[in-house]
Amino acid sequence: MRFVTAPLLLLMAFSAVTDASPKRKPTPSPSMSPSPQIASPAPAPTPSGDSSTGFWILTMLGVAAYFIPTAIAAYRKHPNSNSIFAMNLLLGGCFGIGWIIALVWALTAIDKSRTYR
Repeated sequence: MRFVTAPLLLLMAFSAVTDASPKRKPTPSPSMSPSPQIASPAPAPTPSGDSSTGFWILTMLGVAAYFIPTAIAAYRKHPNSNSIFAMNLLLGGCFGIGWIIALVWALTAIDKSRTYR
């Protein structure tokens, strides 16, 4: 069984809901007799933006949510923020355990009296 990160699951669910493939009308066969053409109403206008706009918005939100531990560590000026970023990037998608560990690590107390290299 293949495990997928939460942001990727959101993207997969959204892409299944918004199937952007255009629906084509079947073309009549040449053996069919031509029918009189009746004027049909104009098609309804589509909303501005294409169907992939929602996909990209969800992608950006997923990436932002994925790197929350890194953003917290950078905001708090954590001395191990580079290591937290590396753990978040490389192990964040492993069953979510790496992401939780990175989040807890980013939220740990910083000892101001200790000098870090």
